Amino acid sequence: MPKSEIQSKSQQDHLAPASVTMLLWADMRLHLALLLFRILPPLRGVGLRTRALRAAGVEIGHGTLIGGSMRIEGPPASQQNLRIGAGCWINCGCVFHTPALITIGDRVQFGPDVMVLSGSHDIGPRECRAGANADEPVWIGNGCWLGARSVILPGVRIGDGAIVAAGAVVTQDVPPDCLVAGVPARVVRQLPPAPAAGFTEHPPFPDENVGRS
Repeated sequence: MPKSEIQSKSQQDHLAPASVTMLLWADMRLHLALLLFRILPPLRGVGLRTRALRAAGVEIGHGTLIGGSMRIEGPPASQQNLRIGAGCWINCGCVFHTPALITIGDRVQFGPDVMVLSGSHDIGPRECRAGANADEPVWIGNGCWLGARSVILPGVRIGDGAIVAAGAVVTQDVPPDCLVAGVPARVVRQLPPAPAAGFTEHPPFPDENVGRS
């Protein structure tokens, strides 16, 4: 084996333990943050939850608040695949499956128990129908409202100002400024695109940590 290849292999072997340690530390920070979420009472300490999740490696914009427990699931350090914009509200029990990138715009409102999934499987043979992993990014536009227990599947793009009704399962892209509902979700109504008079970008929330997040 050439000397240069031997040196390269030696460097890789030396770096591997350090990389594993970094991944383990990232996962530990996320675990501690989510443990804090479960300890705090619902709808209390919403700004503290935001700061803890930032410290765990999630990109979160100014004014975003988290109302209760949540789950972030994926490969090691995959919390870096979750990007949340400014002025969002994430209610209790939401799940983010992050093998691929999940991008959430500004002023997005999540009802309780919303699931956003960026990973699934191809259809396999009869012996095992859940085939190879099929990970696709999810994009949620500015100003959207995702109703309680709605499910967003991999590869979906939701346009600005859209509403996903409670319990809907979104399997394909959603146009801007519309309401979708059902399983699978379908457009049931168009919504006015013009901003309302007197709109407040970051509406107040009755919590002691608002303004510190």
